Amino acid sequence: MIGMLFRTSQTLWRSPLAINRFATGLVWLALLAGLAAVALWVAGQPAFALRSVQVVSLGPPIANLTKSDIRQAIEQAGHGTALTTPLHDLRAVIEDHAWVRQVSMRRVWPNRLLVWVEEHRPTAIWADGQLINSYGELFSAEADLDQVQERLGCQMPRLVGPVGSHWRVMERAIALQGTLASHRRVLTRLELTEQLSWKAVLDGGLLVELGRDQLPSSPLERLQGLLVRLESLEASLQSKSGMQKVALADLRYANGFAFRAVAASALPAGSQKRPGFKSRSCLPLDSLSHLEGPDGHGP
Repeated sequence: MIGMLFRTSQTLWRSPLAINRFATGLVWLALLAGLAAVALWVAGQPAFALRSVQVVSLGPPIANLTKSDIRQAIEQAGHGTALTTPLHDLRAVIEDHAWVRQVSMRRVWPNRLLVWVEEHRPTAIWADGQLINSYGELFSAEADLDQVQERLGCQMPRLVGPVGSHWRVMERAIALQGTLASHRRVLTRLELTEQLSWKAVLDGGLLVELGRDQLPSSPLERLQGLLVRLESLEASLQSKSGMQKVALADLRYANGFAFRAVAASALPAGSQKRPGFKSRSCLPLDSLSHLEGPDGHGP
């Protein structure tokens, strides 16, 4: 093997054409190395020091990512000019922020960075305290939930279900809220039990037993039937027996429903309907079916 390499080198050495090509290659390598060195030197000059970072929202106005967070991310990602700051590292640091869903950025000549940020928009609260965004994704963020809802101007329902079922529960919550909205009602809680039975709580504290999906009629049809009759039913109860509110409605029947009524004073504290953001739901209007689910497919 060594002998063969030796003979090959001798052959190349005796060839003027090969020697010229080898020399030309060395010249080009030296030239490229010189240009790279010059480019690095220029990029590190004070004229290209990072002067400003412009942050643009990819959705609603940014509410949780602060200037201090951006400044800290730049320091953590490493010092450099606008041309040498490692964008990959900077993007990774910003995306670690609890409220940030995705980030993209580019350099703007000569000394600026343009950063596009999409924050999570919370729409519901999952059983373990995590939040669910408008894409049906779970994320964790330490925050005062009342303040978050006040800022959003809506109420986030609490969703409960077996491990890994948040996408399915979220999809059902959106469907139920679509039916409730036409009656000016808000879903405050939805639970999928281990027996795969659905339970919903509406504003005002009304507990609705929806049952399993295998029932002859759909839960949306049964809920619509309740809502159409609910106002007149409560008015009738109040006039006849002083019972003012339906506290529980059992919709697990093919035709009609069963109910239990109580005086308004017997309802749990805080269940009375209040004006303001409590009367609007944070749930998205559209189904999640057009998005990719946690398993790589639709819900």
